[in-house]
Amino acid sequence: VYGVLGLSLKVVTTSKSRMSAIAIANDQMEFIRSLSYVDVGTVGGIQNGIIQQDIVTILNGVTYTTKTTVIYSDFL
Repeated sequence: VYGVLGLSLKVVTTSKSRMSAIAIANDQMEFIRSLSYVDVGTVGGIQNGIIQQDIVTILNGVTYTTKTTVIYSDFL
C-alpha cells in the first residue's frame, strides 16, 4: 500500500511539473509571436533581437530554464 501511495505521489508531482513546463513554453511562444519581425532574435545572437537566450523561472518550487534559439532560413 505504501509503495502504491509513493508511486502515485511521484506520478502526480511529475505530471504537475510537466504541465508547468508546457505552460512556460507556451507563454514564451506567445511572446515571440506577439513581436514584430525585426524584433525576433536573441540578445547577443547572430540576428540581434530582444529575446533573452536563457530564462530561469521558478514555479511551484521547481526551477525551469528556458533556452531560446532563433534560426532563420530562406527557402527561395
